[in-house]
Amino acid sequence: FDLIVFPESALDNDPEQDLVLRDRITSIAATHDSYLLVNALQPAGEDCQLGLRTDPNAEPCRSFNTNLLYEPDGTLQGTDAKNHLVPFGEYVPLRDTLTWVEELNQIPYDYEQGDDTTVFDVRGTGVGTIICFESGFGRLTRDYVRNGAEIIVVTTNNASYRRSANSDQHIAQSQMRAAE
Repeated sequence: FDLIVFPESALDNDPEQDLVLRDRITSIAATHDSYLLVNALQPAGEDCQLGLRTDPNAEPCRSFNTNLLYEPDGTLQGTDAKNHLVPFGEYVPLRDTLTWVEELNQIPYDYEQGDDTTVFDVRGTGVGTIICFESGFGRLTRDYVRNGAEIIVVTTNNASYRRSANSDQHIAQSQMRAAE
């Protein structure tokens, strides 16, 4: 059972659109004969994914915070987008109403929320992936297990929280999910 895991926010580009990046990612999987789980931003909406958006007045394309699983031969097995976004981090609730709060400009766009719980197959073992903040939601973890996950991988990047209590809280949440 070989699985290489990249953290949340590992890639700013979608390896399915950036073929040079995809080749580099899949070469790692091939070199190590391992499955590779990587987190990347993926455009939401078919016209965004294909670069077909032509209306200059349309809202900017949103992105999914997505885990992608590549097989050792470079095949993309599937994706799993984050379901529980961080309020005031990955989206601003009531953004249109709160335009007077200048600090919210630090969050320039909202991510799109995923709506599935993809269970990947890694050499016959079901693997569910929780992305960062989602580890605080036991129901989501249970959904993965009910869908066949035998292992739950939490991809995270707490670097933006520096040495705050958030890192300790995140570890505690992950330990609770493991105990459950």
